[in-house]
Amino acid sequence: MNRIQFVTALFTILTSALLTACNTTESPSASNAAGDSVLDIAKGSSTEDLIALLGEPKTIKAYEGDPENVTIWIYETEKSQTDMVAYETQEIPYIDPITGEERMIEEPLYKAETKTRTQITQVYVVDEKVIGWKVDFEEKRQLNN
Repeated sequence: MNRIQFVTALFTILTSALLTACNTTESPSASNAAGDSVLDIAKGSSTEDLIALLGEPKTIKAYEGDPENVTIWIYETEKSQTDMVAYETQEIPYIDPITGEERMIEEPLYKAETKTRTQITQVYVVDEKVIGWKVDFEEKRQLNN
């Protein structure tokens, strides 16, 4: 086996091992079904249509200081995704198969990182009709031990 074939085989094996170790999983929360269906809301939709599309809101509160009796319906949707990320490296001894010399190479150490993204949708309602909405996002990251 010549040197090029050896390096190619080694690269293929290491790449395969790295890619199979970095599997991503996603788990949506069962708290609400709001998700991406917010785009299906139209101004003038009834609250019955809103409930049929997004379910019951987490909270309903009055819009402060507004004489038109605007209420805010708040929906929260949470999605979590876990990825393997390199958090540090360590030096390990390596013996070059061609020269027989011992060398030190750096190898990454991986941990699972969970990203949690919360979508907060505020739907503004007057007289049982949708007049508008606002969508905010919060993202948290945490390294798992």
